[in-house]
Amino acid sequence: MSLPWLKLRPIASRQLRFRCFSTHDVYQEGDYVLAKSLKDQSKTFLFGPLKQDKKQGTHQGDITHAQIIGKSVREIIMTHKGKPYRLHTPTLEEYVSRVKRLVTPIYPLDASCIVSHMDINISHKEKDDTSPPVELFESGTGHGSLSLALAKEIAAANPPGHPVGAVLHTVDISAKNSAHAEGVVKGFRRGLYYKEDCIKFHVNTPDKWVEDQFEKRGSTDPFLSFAFLDLPDAHKYLQMLSNAMKTDAVVGIFVPSITQIGACVREIKDSRIPLTFDKCIELGPGISGGREWDVRLAQIRASVRKNAKAAEEAVEAVEEAEEAGEVLPVEAAETAALDPLAELETKERWEMVCRPAVGRFVVGGGFFAMFRRLKFMHEPIVGMKADLAKAKAEKAEAASGTLYDTVPVVVKSDSTIYDTVRVISN
Repeated sequence: MSLPWLKLRPIASRQLRFRCFSTHDVYQEGDYVLAKSLKDQSKTFLFGPLKQDKKQGTHQGDITHAQIIGKSVREIIMTHKGKPYRLHTPTLEEYVSRVKRLVTPIYPLDASCIVSHMDINISHKEKDDTSPPVELFESGTGHGSLSLALAKEIAAANPPGHPVGAVLHTVDISAKNSAHAEGVVKGFRRGLYYKEDCIKFHVNTPDKWVEDQFEKRGSTDPFLSFAFLDLPDAHKYLQMLSNAMKTDAVVGIFVPSITQIGACVREIKDSRIPLTFDKCIELGPGISGGREWDVRLAQIRASVRKNAKAAEEAVEAVEEAEEAGEVLPVEAAETAALDPLAELETKERWEMVCRPAVGRFVVGGGFFAMFRRLKFMHEPIVGMKADLAKAKAEKAEAASGTLYDTVPVVVKSDSTIYDTVRVISN
């Protein structure tokens, strides 16, 4: 005799599989829906945001949004030519790749790899926790694809009924792109990862945004734990951005060319920016998880040794000629007059090394580099905020009788003047 509960298991199993396809029971206005041809599933179209009076065309006829609204996942609808299409809820990858764009996006597989390497793990706060949230920064919002991936990553830190545990600030110089990207994030699964107090869109440049934040907060204390730059000239903003980064904070940079990563490495060295290189990976089709590259500055001394050896040999030749009473050509005498130490100082130089860490060269679609913020005894303070530094110095002086002053430091990248408070007498 079979037990009644055994007969219910297949039904429950089918219901569970059905729920896995979609978070929506019925499609509503504003949703995004994927329609796949039953005859050829490579013919796929994204419909949305759904509106009652709107229709979209396919290669097999038109489909009105009114036909989709009120339907459920995997239901079949017909074009005006009688061709069948099955409805699906788009995945994150399908949504980002097919939704209307104004600029080229960071494709979902690359965005997922970038977020994974940045290792963003933020837990939610307890209800009585009043500590500030973890803050993330993105510059170059663009299509909003990475913004959506980052918003998904910090969702666990912002559950309903708890204080905000993580905030993403995303900046773009174009108001049009910023507004479009915000719509892209809002449009996925009815704003599943969009919360106004957890993801904030700004129209600004990264350096100006950092300055504005210092002024708004009334402090120059670092506040960012993660930062990401998707800019063609990312190296120009590293100095200012490093001022806002906490110790060991991660700075990620995504660019299409390895030479742009090299420019960042060189800028960090030349301008003495407190960042250290962590890793560089190549992203693109057929490269699972990213392919690591070796990007660094190296001292080249081979030419120096060669010149020094030539000078030494020329000196010996001149001495031998003098003993024999012979006359050497002028070129030989000039070579002998070279100072090997002077050659060592003038010829020694730094050269950029950019090569795959292992294996042979493969052309990829982009490069992602990670840097980490170093710890310094005195954090740099933006020159235009020197009044804040002086106010702190005066307060400390009144409390301890110690005299303070500020020392200007000129940064080579943009000649911006920074001030660092230090003790000059006690």
